[in-house]
Amino acid sequence: MANDFDIRHFFRRAPRDWLQRYFAERKLILDFDWASLGKHNIDPLLRRWQEIAQDQRIRAVEEFRKIRLLATPACKVQIIDEAAFHGLDDEVGAKLAELGDFYACAFWVLLEQPNLWEGALRFADADGKSGRYLRKRINMPKLGRAITDNDADMLAKALSALFVTSEGRGTRCVVHAYRRGADARREYFFAYPEDHKHTPLVFEEEGLVAKPHNPAFEVIFIHDDDAQTLTIWHEGNKKRIQELQTAFAQAVLGRKIPRNSPKDDRAYDLQMFLDPDFAFSPDPVLGMERVNIRKLRVHASGQHGLTVRVDLDQETPSHALHETVKRAFSGVRESQLEVTFVGLQVIFYLLPGEEKKRTRSFQIATPNSCNLKPDQLSPLIEKLLVDHGIEPRRPRENGDAGLR
Repeated sequence: MANDFDIRHFFRRAPRDWLQRYFAERKLILDFDWASLGKHNIDPLLRRWQEIAQDQRIRAVEEFRKIRLLATPACKVQIIDEAAFHGLDDEVGAKLAELGDFYACAFWVLLEQPNLWEGALRFADADGKSGRYLRKRINMPKLGRAITDNDADMLAKALSALFVTSEGRGTRCVVHAYRRGADARREYFFAYPEDHKHTPLVFEEEGLVAKPHNPAFEVIFIHDDDAQTLTIWHEGNKKRIQELQTAFAQAVLGRKIPRNSPKDDRAYDLQMFLDPDFAFSPDPVLGMERVNIRKLRVHASGQHGLTVRVDLDQETPSHALHETVKRAFSGVRESQLEVTFVGLQVIFYLLPGEEKKRTRSFQIATPNSCNLKPDQLSPLIEKLLVDHGIEPRRPRENGDAGLR
Protein backbone atom coordinates (compact mmCIF):
# COMPACT_ATOMS: atom_id res chain seq x y z
CA MET A 1 0.00 0.00 0.00
CA ALA A 2 1.27 3.48 -0.83
CA ASN A 3 2.29 5.65 2.12
CA ASP A 4 1.18 8.95 0.55
CA PHE A 5 -2.35 8.79 1.94
CA ASP A 6 -4.18 12.11 2.35
CA ILE A 7 -7.27 11.79 4.54
CA ARG A 8 -8.57 15.18 3.36
CA HIS A 9 -8.45 14.10 -0.29
CA PHE A 10 -10.10 10.80 0.58
CA PHE A 11 -12.99 12.53 2.36
CA ARG A 12 -13.49 14.88 -0.58
CA ARG A 13 -13.45 12.07 -3.14
CA ALA A 14 -15.50 9.41 -1.33
CA PRO A 15 -19.31 9.58 -1.82
CA ARG A 16 -20.89 11.18 1.26
CA ASP A 17 -23.62 8.56 1.60
CA TRP A 18 -21.06 5.76 1.69
CA LEU A 19 -18.85 7.63 4.16
CA GLN A 20 -21.86 8.11 6.40
CA ARG A 21 -22.74 4.44 6.18
CA TYR A 22 -19.14 3.38 6.87
CA PHE A 23 -18.84 5.49 10.02
CA ALA A 24 -22.25 4.33 11.22
CA GLU A 25 -21.51 0.62 10.72
CA ARG A 26 -18.10 0.95 12.36
CA LYS A 27 -19.78 2.98 15.17
CA LEU A 28 -17.22 5.77 14.87
CA ILE A 29 -19.38 8.81 14.03
CA LEU A 30 -23.06 8.42 14.86
CA ASP A 31 -24.42 11.94 15.43
CA PHE A 32 -23.06 14.09 12.65
CA ASP A 33 -24.94 16.47 10.36
CA TRP A 34 -23.76 15.21 6.98
CA ALA A 35 -25.90 17.77 5.19
CA SER A 36 -23.68 20.49 6.68
CA LEU A 37 -20.73 19.46 4.49
CA GLY A 38 -20.14 21.52 1.38
CA LYS A 39 -18.69 20.17 -1.84
CA HIS A 40 -15.16 21.13 -0.82
CA ASN A 41 -15.54 22.06 2.85
CA ILE A 42 -14.86 18.92 4.87
CA ASP A 43 -13.48 20.71 7.97
CA PRO A 44 -16.46 19.73 10.20
CA LEU A 45 -15.84 16.06 9.36
CA LEU A 46 -12.11 16.41 9.99
CA ARG A 47 -12.80 17.83 13.44
CA ARG A 48 -14.99 14.85 14.29
CA TRP A 49 -12.37 12.54 12.81
CA GLN A 50 -9.74 13.88 15.20
CA GLU A 51 -12.03 13.08 18.14
CA ILE A 52 -11.99 9.35 17.32
CA ALA A 53 -9.63 7.23 19.40
CA GLN A 54 -6.21 6.80 17.76
CA ASP A 55 -6.35 3.01 17.49
CA GLN A 56 -9.76 3.23 15.79
CA ARG A 57 -8.48 5.86 13.36
CA ILE A 58 -5.50 3.64 12.51
CA ARG A 59 -7.83 0.74 11.63
CA ALA A 60 -10.09 3.02 9.60
CA VAL A 61 -7.16 4.49 7.64
CA GLU A 62 -6.02 0.98 6.72
CA GLU A 63 -9.48 0.27 5.28
CA PHE A 64 -9.51 3.64 3.50
CA ARG A 65 -6.14 2.84 1.90
CA LYS A 66 -7.57 -0.41 0.58
CA ILE A 67 -10.68 1.33 -0.71
CA ARG A 68 -8.47 3.78 -2.58
CA LEU A 69 -6.41 0.90 -4.00
CA LEU A 70 -9.55 -0.76 -5.38
CA ALA A 71 -11.37 2.42 -6.51
CA THR A 72 -9.88 2.68 -10.03
CA PRO A 73 -11.41 2.35 -13.52
CA ALA A 74 -10.50 -1.36 -13.48
CA CYS A 75 -12.26 -2.09 -10.17
CA LYS A 76 -15.44 -3.51 -11.70
CA VAL A 77 -13.48 -6.08 -13.68
CA GLN A 78 -11.41 -7.00 -10.61
CA ILE A 79 -14.51 -7.38 -8.42
CA ILE A 80 -16.42 -9.38 -11.03
CA ASP A 81 -13.41 -11.64 -11.62
CA GLU A 82 -13.45 -12.54 -7.92
CA ALA A 83 -17.25 -12.82 -7.90
CA ALA A 84 -17.05 -15.33 -10.77
CA PHE A 85 -15.05 -17.68 -8.56
CA HIS A 86 -17.97 -17.62 -6.10
CA GLY A 87 -20.61 -17.97 -8.83
CA LEU A 88 -21.89 -14.42 -8.23
CA ASP A 89 -20.64 -12.61 -11.34
CA ASP A 90 -24.08 -11.90 -12.88
CA GLU A 91 -25.53 -10.65 -9.61
CA VAL A 92 -22.49 -8.57 -8.70
CA GLY A 93 -22.11 -7.18 -12.22
CA ALA A 94 -25.68 -5.89 -12.18
CA LYS A 95 -25.13 -4.18 -8.82
CA LEU A 96 -21.88 -2.55 -9.91
CA ALA A 97 -23.63 -1.17 -13.00
CA GLU A 98 -26.12 0.55 -10.68
CA LEU A 99 -23.42 2.03 -8.47
CA GLY A 100 -21.28 3.56 -11.20
CA ASP A 101 -18.81 5.45 -9.00
CA PHE A 102 -15.58 3.52 -8.37
CA TYR A 103 -15.39 4.52 -4.71
CA ALA A 104 -19.03 3.46 -4.22
CA CYS A 105 -18.17 0.07 -5.75
CA ALA A 106 -15.25 -0.37 -3.34
CA PHE A 107 -17.32 0.65 -0.30
CA TRP A 108 -20.10 -1.71 -1.38
CA VAL A 109 -17.77 -4.71 -1.58
CA LEU A 110 -16.23 -3.91 1.81
CA LEU A 111 -19.55 -3.47 3.59
CA GLU A 112 -21.88 -5.86 1.73
CA GLN A 113 -19.69 -8.49 0.03
CA PRO A 114 -16.80 -9.14 2.44
CA ASN A 115 -16.23 -12.57 0.88
CA LEU A 116 -15.12 -10.80 -2.32
CA TRP A 117 -13.03 -8.14 -0.61
CA GLU A 118 -9.67 -9.86 -0.25
CA GLY A 119 -9.62 -11.37 -3.76
CA ALA A 120 -10.63 -8.11 -5.44
CA LEU A 121 -7.90 -6.28 -3.51
CA ARG A 122 -5.30 -8.84 -4.59
CA PHE A 123 -6.20 -8.40 -8.25
CA ALA A 124 -6.17 -4.60 -7.88
CA ASP A 125 -2.72 -4.84 -6.30
CA ALA A 126 -1.41 -7.00 -9.15
CA ASP A 127 -2.98 -4.89 -11.90
CA GLY A 128 -1.56 -1.70 -10.40
CA LYS A 129 2.06 -2.86 -10.28
CA SER A 130 4.66 -1.00 -12.27
CA GLY A 131 5.28 -2.57 -15.66
CA ARG A 132 9.00 -1.97 -15.11
CA TYR A 133 9.21 -5.08 -12.93
CA LEU A 134 6.80 -7.31 -14.86
CA ARG A 135 8.41 -10.10 -16.87
CA LYS A 136 6.60 -12.76 -18.88
CA ARG A 137 7.90 -16.17 -19.91
CA ILE A 138 6.20 -18.17 -22.65
CA ASN A 139 6.01 -21.90 -23.48
CA MET A 140 5.66 -22.96 -19.85
CA PRO A 141 4.78 -26.62 -19.17
CA LYS A 142 1.08 -27.39 -18.76
CA LEU A 143 -0.33 -27.88 -15.28
CA GLY A 144 -3.53 -29.46 -16.55
CA ARG A 145 -5.45 -29.18 -13.27
CA ALA A 146 -6.75 -26.69 -10.73
CA ILE A 147 -4.26 -25.29 -8.22
CA THR A 148 -4.40 -26.52 -4.62
CA ASP A 149 -3.27 -25.34 -1.19
CA ASN A 150 -0.38 -27.78 -1.51
CA ASP A 151 0.86 -25.89 -4.60
CA ALA A 152 1.04 -22.70 -2.53
CA ASP A 153 2.86 -24.51 0.29
CA MET A 154 5.38 -26.06 -2.10
CA LEU A 155 6.03 -22.68 -3.72
CA ALA A 156 6.53 -21.04 -0.32
CA LYS A 157 9.18 -23.65 0.58
CA ALA A 158 10.91 -23.22 -2.78
CA LEU A 159 11.01 -19.44 -2.44
CA SER A 160 12.29 -19.62 1.10
CA ALA A 161 15.14 -21.89 0.01
CA LEU A 162 15.95 -19.61 -2.95
CA PHE A 163 16.07 -16.33 -1.04
CA VAL A 164 17.89 -17.74 2.00
CA THR A 165 20.61 -19.11 -0.27
CA SER A 166 20.91 -16.11 -2.59
CA GLU A 167 20.08 -13.11 -0.40
CA GLY A 168 20.17 -14.25 3.23
CA ARG A 169 16.48 -13.46 3.77
CA GLY A 170 13.17 -15.26 3.33
CA THR A 171 13.49 -17.76 6.21
CA ARG A 172 9.72 -17.65 6.47
CA CYS A 173 7.40 -17.33 3.50
CA VAL A 174 3.62 -17.30 3.02
CA VAL A 175 1.90 -17.76 -0.34
CA HIS A 176 -1.77 -17.04 -1.08
CA ALA A 177 -3.24 -18.57 -4.25
CA TYR A 178 -6.24 -17.27 -6.22
CA ARG A 179 -7.91 -18.32 -9.45
CA ARG A 180 -9.13 -15.38 -11.50
CA GLY A 181 -12.03 -14.93 -13.89
CA ALA A 182 -15.11 -16.86 -14.96
CA ASP A 183 -12.92 -19.41 -16.78
CA ALA A 184 -10.37 -19.42 -13.89
CA ARG A 185 -7.61 -19.80 -16.48
CA ARG A 186 -5.28 -17.42 -14.66
CA GLU A 187 -3.77 -18.52 -11.36
CA TYR A 188 -2.31 -15.86 -9.08
CA PHE A 189 0.25 -16.65 -6.38
CA PHE A 190 0.98 -13.78 -3.97
CA ALA A 191 4.18 -14.62 -2.12
CA TYR A 192 5.45 -12.83 1.00
CA PRO A 193 8.95 -13.93 2.02
CA GLU A 194 10.44 -12.51 5.21
CA ASP A 195 12.68 -9.50 4.59
CA HIS A 196 15.74 -8.39 6.57
CA LYS A 197 14.87 -7.09 10.02
CA HIS A 198 14.32 -3.31 10.14
CA THR A 199 14.45 -0.92 13.08
CA PRO A 200 12.45 2.14 12.03
CA LEU A 201 11.56 5.11 14.23
CA VAL A 202 7.92 5.01 15.36
CA PHE A 203 5.80 6.96 17.82
CA GLU A 204 4.76 5.13 20.99
CA GLU A 205 3.17 6.50 24.17
CA GLU A 206 6.62 7.25 25.54
CA GLY A 207 7.56 9.19 22.41
CA LEU A 208 9.73 8.46 19.36
CA VAL A 209 11.43 5.08 19.69
CA ALA A 210 13.30 2.58 17.51
CA LYS A 211 11.12 -0.52 17.13
CA PRO A 212 12.53 -3.66 15.46
CA HIS A 213 10.15 -5.55 13.16
CA ASN A 214 10.28 -8.25 10.52
CA PRO A 215 8.68 -6.96 7.30
CA ALA A 216 7.85 -9.01 4.21
CA PHE A 217 8.52 -8.27 0.56
CA GLU A 218 6.22 -9.26 -2.29
CA VAL A 219 6.55 -11.51 -5.32
CA ILE A 220 3.56 -12.10 -7.62
CA PHE A 221 3.27 -15.04 -10.02
CA ILE A 222 0.53 -15.07 -12.69
CA HIS A 223 0.27 -18.44 -14.41
CA ASP A 224 -1.96 -18.90 -17.46
CA ASP A 225 -2.20 -22.62 -18.14
CA ASP A 226 -4.13 -22.17 -21.39
CA ALA A 227 -1.64 -19.70 -22.88
CA GLN A 228 1.26 -21.48 -21.14
CA THR A 229 2.73 -18.23 -19.82
CA LEU A 230 4.17 -17.20 -16.47
CA THR A 231 4.32 -13.51 -15.53
CA ILE A 232 6.35 -12.49 -12.47
CA TRP A 233 6.38 -9.17 -10.68
CA HIS A 234 9.45 -8.71 -8.49
CA GLU A 235 11.88 -5.85 -7.94
CA GLY A 236 14.84 -8.05 -8.78
CA ASN A 237 17.34 -8.43 -11.60
CA LYS A 238 17.14 -10.75 -14.60
CA LYS A 239 19.10 -13.50 -12.87
CA ARG A 240 16.72 -13.57 -9.93
CA ILE A 241 13.67 -13.63 -12.20
CA GLN A 242 15.09 -16.64 -14.04
CA GLU A 243 15.59 -18.40 -10.71
CA LEU A 244 12.01 -17.58 -9.71
CA GLN A 245 10.75 -19.02 -13.00
CA THR A 246 12.58 -22.30 -12.52
CA ALA A 247 11.57 -22.48 -8.85
CA PHE A 248 7.89 -22.03 -9.77
CA ALA A 249 8.04 -24.68 -12.49
CA GLN A 250 9.62 -27.21 -10.13
CA ALA A 251 7.37 -26.46 -7.15
CA VAL A 252 3.98 -26.02 -8.83
CA LEU A 253 4.23 -27.66 -12.26
CA GLY A 254 6.55 -30.47 -11.18
CA ARG A 255 8.84 -29.84 -14.14
CA LYS A 256 12.40 -28.68 -14.67
CA ILE A 257 12.80 -25.88 -17.21
CA PRO A 258 15.95 -24.20 -18.59
CA ARG A 259 16.97 -20.87 -17.11
CA ASN A 260 16.72 -19.07 -20.44
CA SER A 261 13.26 -18.48 -21.85
CA PRO A 262 12.60 -20.18 -25.22
CA LYS A 263 11.95 -18.16 -28.35
CA ASP A 264 8.52 -16.58 -28.39
CA ASP A 265 6.66 -18.42 -31.14
CA ARG A 266 3.26 -16.89 -30.39
CA ALA A 267 1.59 -14.70 -33.01
CA TYR A 268 -1.38 -12.38 -33.35
CA ASP A 269 -4.06 -13.17 -35.90
CA LEU A 270 -5.21 -9.75 -37.13
CA GLN A 271 -7.17 -10.92 -40.19
CA MET A 272 -10.49 -9.83 -38.64
CA PHE A 273 -9.48 -6.25 -39.35
CA LEU A 274 -9.75 -6.92 -43.10
CA ASP A 275 -13.52 -7.13 -42.68
CA PRO A 276 -15.02 -3.65 -43.16
CA ASP A 277 -17.98 -4.73 -41.04
CA PHE A 278 -15.86 -5.73 -38.04
CA ALA A 279 -16.54 -3.59 -34.98
CA PHE A 280 -15.66 -3.93 -31.32
CA SER A 281 -18.51 -4.58 -28.89
CA PRO A 282 -17.07 -3.73 -25.46
CA ASP A 283 -18.59 -5.30 -22.37
CA PRO A 284 -20.48 -2.47 -20.60
CA VAL A 285 -18.47 -3.13 -17.44
CA LEU A 286 -15.38 -1.81 -19.25
CA GLY A 287 -16.83 1.70 -19.46
CA MET A 288 -15.79 2.16 -23.11
CA GLU A 289 -17.79 4.45 -25.36
CA ARG A 290 -16.19 3.19 -28.55
CA VAL A 291 -13.05 1.66 -30.06
CA ASN A 292 -11.75 3.15 -33.30
CA ILE A 293 -9.40 1.59 -35.83
CA ARG A 294 -7.05 4.42 -36.82
CA LYS A 295 -4.14 2.64 -38.54
CA LEU A 296 -3.86 -0.42 -40.74
CA ARG A 297 -1.00 -2.12 -42.58
CA VAL A 298 -1.78 -4.84 -45.10
CA HIS A 299 0.69 -6.99 -47.04
CA ALA A 300 -0.10 -8.82 -50.28
CA SER A 301 1.87 -12.01 -50.88
CA GLY A 302 2.82 -13.27 -54.31
CA GLN A 303 5.29 -12.52 -57.05
CA HIS A 304 4.81 -8.77 -56.77
CA GLY A 305 4.47 -8.30 -53.04
CA LEU A 306 2.95 -5.02 -51.95
CA THR A 307 2.52 -3.47 -48.51
CA VAL A 308 0.14 -0.60 -47.85
CA ARG A 309 -0.17 1.33 -44.59
CA VAL A 310 -3.00 3.76 -43.92
CA ASP A 311 -2.99 6.24 -41.00
CA LEU A 312 -6.05 8.38 -40.33
CA ASP A 313 -6.08 11.80 -38.73
CA GLN A 314 -8.54 12.67 -35.98
CA GLU A 315 -11.22 13.99 -38.35
CA THR A 316 -11.27 11.13 -40.88
CA PRO A 317 -13.89 8.40 -40.27
CA SER A 318 -12.68 4.82 -39.78
CA HIS A 319 -14.35 3.46 -42.94
CA ALA A 320 -11.76 5.37 -45.00
CA LEU A 321 -9.21 2.72 -43.95
CA HIS A 322 -10.91 -0.11 -45.77
CA GLU A 323 -11.85 2.02 -48.77
CA THR A 324 -8.17 2.91 -49.23
CA VAL A 325 -7.03 -0.70 -48.80
CA LYS A 326 -9.68 -1.92 -51.27
CA ARG A 327 -8.51 0.55 -53.93
CA ALA A 328 -4.83 -0.27 -53.33
CA PHE A 329 -5.35 -4.03 -53.73
CA SER A 330 -7.89 -3.98 -56.53
CA GLY A 331 -7.71 -7.30 -58.36
CA VAL A 332 -5.79 -9.07 -55.54
CA ARG A 333 -7.51 -12.08 -53.95
CA GLU A 334 -8.38 -11.59 -50.28
CA SER A 335 -6.63 -14.87 -49.45
CA GLN A 336 -3.34 -13.20 -50.46
CA LEU A 337 -3.81 -10.31 -48.01
CA GLU A 338 -2.40 -10.30 -44.50
CA VAL A 339 -2.94 -7.64 -41.82
CA THR A 340 0.41 -7.08 -40.12
CA PHE A 341 -0.26 -3.93 -38.09
CA VAL A 342 -3.25 -2.16 -36.54
CA GLY A 343 -3.54 1.04 -34.50
CA LEU A 344 -6.46 1.34 -32.09
CA GLN A 345 -7.96 4.21 -30.12
CA VAL A 346 -10.14 3.48 -27.08
CA ILE A 347 -12.46 6.22 -25.82
CA PHE A 348 -13.99 5.86 -22.37
CA TYR A 349 -17.27 7.36 -21.18
CA LEU A 350 -17.06 10.69 -19.41
CA LEU A 351 -17.32 10.17 -15.65
CA PRO A 352 -18.88 12.53 -13.09
CA GLY A 353 -16.42 15.29 -12.24
CA GLU A 354 -14.38 14.78 -15.42
CA GLU A 355 -14.05 17.51 -18.02
CA LYS A 356 -12.36 15.44 -20.71
CA LYS A 357 -12.90 11.87 -21.86
CA ARG A 358 -10.09 9.43 -21.17
CA THR A 359 -8.54 7.93 -24.31
CA ARG A 360 -5.79 5.42 -24.96
CA SER A 361 -4.06 4.76 -28.28
CA PHE A 362 -1.79 1.80 -28.95
CA GLN A 363 -0.57 -0.46 -31.74
CA ILE A 364 -0.46 -4.19 -32.38
CA ALA A 365 1.93 -5.72 -34.93
CA THR A 366 2.68 -9.26 -36.03
CA PRO A 367 4.05 -11.53 -34.90
CA ASN A 368 3.56 -10.61 -31.22
CA SER A 369 4.18 -6.92 -30.55
CA CYS A 370 1.84 -4.66 -28.58
CA ASN A 371 2.89 -1.28 -27.14
CA LEU A 372 -0.03 -0.86 -24.71
CA LYS A 373 1.42 0.88 -21.65
CA PRO A 374 0.43 -0.55 -18.25
CA ASP A 375 -1.72 1.82 -16.19
CA GLN A 376 -5.13 1.86 -14.47
CA LEU A 377 -6.91 1.46 -17.82
CA SER A 378 -4.72 -1.24 -19.38
CA PRO A 379 -6.48 -4.18 -17.61
CA LEU A 380 -9.74 -3.03 -19.23
CA ILE A 381 -8.18 -2.82 -22.68
CA GLU A 382 -6.49 -6.21 -22.24
CA LYS A 383 -9.88 -7.74 -21.40
CA LEU A 384 -11.40 -6.09 -24.48
CA LEU A 385 -8.75 -7.72 -26.69
CA VAL A 386 -9.14 -11.14 -25.09
CA ASP A 387 -12.95 -10.92 -25.37
CA HIS A 388 -12.53 -10.38 -29.13
CA GLY A 389 -9.97 -13.14 -29.58
CA ILE A 390 -7.06 -10.74 -30.07
CA GLU A 391 -4.12 -12.23 -28.19
CA PRO A 392 -0.90 -13.90 -29.32
CA ARG A 393 -1.30 -17.66 -29.61
CA ARG A 394 1.07 -20.53 -30.06
CA PRO A 395 0.94 -22.43 -33.37
CA ARG A 396 -1.05 -25.64 -33.30
CA GLU A 397 1.20 -28.65 -32.99
CA ASN A 398 0.63 -32.10 -34.42
CA GLY A 399 -1.12 -34.32 -31.94
CA ASP A 400 -1.89 -31.42 -29.62
CA ALA A 401 -5.31 -30.06 -30.50
CA GLY A 402 -5.47 -28.14 -27.23
CA LEU A 403 -2.79 -25.65 -28.25
CA ARG A 404 -3.44 -22.71 -30.52
